[in-house]
Amino acid sequence: MAATTELTRTNQIGLVVARLRFVLRINAANSIVFGALMAAMPETVDDVLGTARPGWIRLVGLGLVGFAAFVGWLSTASPKVLKKLVPQVVLGDVGWVVGSVVTVLLGWYSGAGNVTVLAMAVAVDAFAALQWWLWRRLQR
Repeated sequence: MAATTELTRTNQIGLVVARLRFVLRINAANSIVFGALMAAMPETVDDVLGTARPGWIRLVGLGLVGFAAFVGWLSTASPKVLKKLVPQVVLGDVGWVVGSVVTVLLGWYSGAGNVTVLAMAVAVDAFAALQWWLWRRLQR
C-alpha cells in the first residue's frame, strides 16, 4: 500500500511540474514577444501608450527580453531548481503588476495606453497567481 501511495505522489508531482513548466513557457513567450516589440519598435508602441518616452519603452522591452530568457530557461530546470527560483519569477510578475497600476494612477498613459497597460497587468497577474499556486503544490 505504501508503494502505491508513493507512486501516486510521484505522479502528482510530475503533473504539477509539467503544468508549472507550461505556465512558465507561456509567461516567457509573452515576455519575449512584447519585449522584442517594445525594444525594436518603441515609437510604434509609444503611439499606443502615449508616454512620449520611446527610449524608456525600449529599455523596458530589453529588460523583458532578459526576463523572458530567464523564465524560458527556468521552464526546463529540475524540480529542485523550480522550487528554489519560481518565487523570484512570481515576485517579478507582481512587481510588474504593481508598477503598471501605479503608472496608470500617475497618468503616464493615454486612454488607449491605460487600457493596454492594465490588460497586460491582468495577464501578468494571472501568470503570477498560477505560478504561485503550482509552486505551493510542489512544496507539499
